[in-house]
Amino acid sequence: MNLYLGVDAHKKYSTVAAISEDGRIEKIESQIRNTVEAVHKFFVSLGNDYRCQVVLEAGRNWGVVYDLFESMPQVEKVILANPVKVKAIAHAHLKTDTVDAITLAHLL
Repeated sequence: MNLYLGVDAHKKYSTVAAISEDGRIEKIESQIRNTVEAVHKFFVSLGNDYRCQVVLEAGRNWGVVYDLFESMPQVEKVILANPVKVKAIAHAHLKTDTVDAITLAHLL
């Protein structure tokens, strides 16, 4: 199974939404610490039979989060999204970390 992960990254934590190929939300986790241990625990909670692609917006600390997700063996590819273009596509009235993570996953 392929999963698409949208990551709304912050300095110390990220919100992650995992979406299946058919668009179902498989898991949402808010405030995962940006550490190898915490991200690994999130991947373990998804089970074993999947590969995933990850998308996150460019921002102040995108490099750290990019490298963190890229280091996970379940991740096939990490994509960096242009925040200006994402906002133009996903102009939402309700803006939360969870909504942003879900939107990124759906756009991927």
